Amino acid sequence: MIFYEIEMLSVPRIEFACSVEYDKYRNCFYNREDFLEISVCEEGRVLFEHADGRQELAVPRMLIPIVSDICCETRAYREERQRHTTVGVVMKYRAVRYFSETECDISALGERLRNGQTILIPYHMDMGEEFDDILYRIRKIVGCYFSNTPGGQIEAVAQWYALTGKLTAFVYEQLNETKKEIPPSERRYVSRAVQYISEHYMERLTVGEIASHLGISEGYLHRVFRNVNGMGVLEFINRRRISIALELIRAKQLTLAEAAYNVGINDPAYMSRLFKKTTGMSYRSYWSDRSTKIE
Repeated sequence: MIFYEIEMLSVPRIEFACSVEYDKYRNCFYNREDFLEISVCEEGRVLFEHADGRQELAVPRMLIPIVSDICCETRAYREERQRHTTVGVVMKYRAVRYFSETECDISALGERLRNGQTILIPYHMDMGEEFDDILYRIRKIVGCYFSNTPGGQIEAVAQWYALTGKLTAFVYEQLNETKKEIPPSERRYVSRAVQYISEHYMERLTVGEIASHLGISEGYLHRVFRNVNGMGVLEFINRRRISIALELIRAKQLTLAEAAYNVGINDPAYMSRLFKKTTGMSYRSYWSDRSTKIE
């Protein structure tokens, strides 16, 4: 699960709240400071094209936050009709994005949540059975925001706090469920493995070497890594290498072969095969028609 921990440093002011429909949807978000949007996708898929080249697909019944670290363009996938319900607020805040449960100390997070200034927001997450309730809460904000009553705006902010309180409880419950299912010792091994990979991905790295560094067997490392991260060690290493290679190609105008060398792969042909296996398309096709990357 990917999620944000957000420390609120001022009282939120609602900038907009609405339900919208589009026949042709396109938007952009460029690291807007002090802005936080929480949307739910009711109809149509949305393609996110990030400045670093990554692409993500948001689908119906998914919660979609826009936080200050996001720099991307969005558009309707395959020109599908869109219906979104959304609320945007302006406030001072600090945000930390966690890319997996293993990055977060749940006990310490629980202490921070008790201060009443910290909220948790899931990122691009299918809300499952919670979707209807989340949609209802955002619609209540919309109703209050457009109310002509004297306390309408204050009530809208109160409903926003109720919404973020619900999302915070949802994320924290998910974290605790994960914590119960996977022993802390396994999480520590995986966290140390990820750290070792981050420090040595540019070398000829093997699973045996990582396991030896941790003092465990290869088989055990494979098992706990898949339990925690949902993928094997080699798949994780390959994804990390491809991701970094793409960053190097964009930032330094390197060729694929040059980027491969910088991430520990000395065989350009193997790099090409690995690129296709990881991204689902050839390197040439990736750059010539990036809009087809996600199906």
